[in-house]
Amino acid sequence: MSAAFMIHPRPKSWLSLPLLLAVGLIFGVSHISRLVHLEHLVFPPLERWQPESYYLEGTDEDPFTLKVWHFKVAADHPANIGTYLVDDEAREIMGSNEGDPVEWAQFIRQNRLSDDRLIAITSSLSWPEAEQLPLLALQEQIDLTPCLVVGLKGELLNIESPLPSELESSVIPAGPLPEFSFPEIDFITVRPSVNPPLFGISEVRGFKIERKNGSFRLPMIIRWGNHLLPSLQLASLLTIHRLKPSDLRIDPQGFLRLGETGPIIRIDSAGCVYLPSGESKEQSASFLQVYPTRAETTKIIENGTPPIPARGLESQLRSLHGNPPELVKTYKRLPVFIEMMLVFFPAFILQSKRSWLYLPVVAAIGGISILLSYRLLFSPYLLLFITACIQRLTARSPE
Repeated sequence: MSAAFMIHPRPKSWLSLPLLLAVGLIFGVSHISRLVHLEHLVFPPLERWQPESYYLEGTDEDPFTLKVWHFKVAADHPANIGTYLVDDEAREIMGSNEGDPVEWAQFIRQNRLSDDRLIAITSSLSWPEAEQLPLLALQEQIDLTPCLVVGLKGELLNIESPLPSELESSVIPAGPLPEFSFPEIDFITVRPSVNPPLFGISEVRGFKIERKNGSFRLPMIIRWGNHLLPSLQLASLLTIHRLKPSDLRIDPQGFLRLGETGPIIRIDSAGCVYLPSGESKEQSASFLQVYPTRAETTKIIENGTPPIPARGLESQLRSLHGNPPELVKTYKRLPVFIEMMLVFFPAFILQSKRSWLYLPVVAAIGGISILLSYRLLFSPYLLLFITACIQRLTARSPE
C-alpha cells in the first residue's frame, strides 16, 4: 500500500474529503453506539493487562471517560459488627417462646439506634395466623428502620410464578447478561408477613454449596424469571453503604460495583464468590434488650437455626466490606482542538512520499496519549486512512 501511495502524487486538494470526514467523525463519534463500543475495545490502557488487580469502568455521562480502580482481596475488616441469637433467654424477655409480631415490634424498636448501618435478620418474619393489628404494629417499626434486611429461602419448582409484590423493591435493574447463569428461584418457602426496606435471598434450595479452604461458594445474585435479586450478603452490604439495588452495577467482565465508592466484588459466571464461613461468636439477643445503647451499629440477628449460606454472615460482611477500591487514574478524551491538530499531521503524511510513516505515527500518538492518561479516538484515523486509500485507488484506475 505504501508503494501505491508513492505513485502518481496528487495535488494537496485531494486531502480535503478525508480530512472533512475525519473531523466530522471527531464531533459525531459519541452519537454512534457501535463506534463507541469499538473505541472501548481498541483502547489499550496499560491496566487492561492486569485484570486481577485493576478494574476498568466507563462512565455513563461521558462514554470516552474511563476510570481505573485498584482492588485486592479484602482482609478482615475491623467493622463494628455483632452476631446475636434469638435464644430462649431472649424470647423470655420478649414475652413468649415463639415471639409474636408485637414482641418483635418491641424488640426492633428497642434496639434501633440512630447510627445503625444494618440490622440483618437471617430468616423471614412470618406469622400465617396472626391478626392484622399486631402485624401493622410490627410493620410500623420496620418502616422506621430503613437499615433493615430480612433473609428469605427460595427454591426452583419450575412453576414460572410471577415475582411476589414484596420483592419488587429488592429487584436489581440490569439489562441482558448472557454471560452469566445465575442460580434461579421461582418460589419463596415462607412468605413474609411484613415488608422490610430490602429482602435478601439467604438460601437457594438445590444450589450446591461448595467449600474451598474454609470458605463457602455463595451466590451474590439470584434470578427470578427476568428479575435479579440480591443475596442476603449482597443486600446487607448495600445497606451498610446506604445504597439501593439501583446503585449496583454488574460488569459483564465479572465484577459487582457498589455505587461510586463502595467495594468491587469479583464474581464467577454463576454470580458467586467464595466467602469465609467464619465461626462468629454469637451473643444472646437479650444483650440487645438489656443494653440497647451499647449494641454494635451493625447487627446480625439469627432467629432459630440460620440457613447454611447465612452462617458466619458477620465474617462474610467483614470480608466484603474491607478495602474499598482506590481510584488510580482517569483516562479522558483529548480536547477537540488537540484531536483536530493530531488528525491534520498524519493526514499530510498520507499525501507525502513517506506515507508508510502513517501507521507508526498514529501508534506513537496513541502510545503517548495513554502514558499521559488520555485516550485517543481511533475511528477518525481509521476513516482517514480508508478514505485516502479509496481516493488513491480511484486515481490509479484508467480513465
